[in-house]
Amino acid sequence: MRMTLNEIAKLVKGHVLGDPDCIIEGVGPIDAAKKGEITFAEKGAGLKQLGQTNASAALVPQDVSKAAIPVIQVENPRIAFAKLLGHFHPMQKPAPGIHSTASIGDHCQVGDNVFIGAGVVVGNDVTIGDDVVLHPLVVLGDNVTIGQNSVIYPHVSILERCRIGERVIIHAGSIIGSDGFVSCGFIRHDLLLLLSRAFFRLSTRIDY
Repeated sequence: MRMTLNEIAKLVKGHVLGDPDCIIEGVGPIDAAKKGEITFAEKGAGLKQLGQTNASAALVPQDVSKAAIPVIQVENPRIAFAKLLGHFHPMQKPAPGIHSTASIGDHCQVGDNVFIGAGVVVGNDVTIGDDVVLHPLVVLGDNVTIGQNSVIYPHVSILERCRIGERVIIHAGSIIGSDGFVSCGFIRHDLLLLLSRAFFRLSTRIDY
């Protein structure tokens, strides 16, 4: 895939400083990105590395006005980078269907084009939006809501009354909604964990 910096700026709703016709063919971390790739930098040391990176461009905060390479000013460089990562390397989704070993509770609402893998356990009164992917051995507690186009990887547990927003990716081994308190900057609201367009790394734990 090839995109100009100007096209990328429109995609991430940013502003270009430098050559808008710079061609980008991939994404990479600031210390490993190559010519033709775009990276991101947020604060301090990351911004200082812009002078040493081999990347052709970078996503930076809106208050950055000068850089050694062309940049796109965005509200949140990390989130914009994650969006580009999905754009350059789109996720391959399994064909829709419910595996014969999955257990679905009572009074559940399952949307269109949903994949539910082997050994998935879904509690009662669960709502699963359109185009959701539940990989094998996912556990959803009672009254959980999963927004459309979300992908939940293997061995994730989402406990009772949690709500996951749209286009959320939760990676393997994560636990959402265990006893304790909200961490990672998310907010407790009526005992529901509200997430949208979020990305969780391997074995993340978020409590409420």
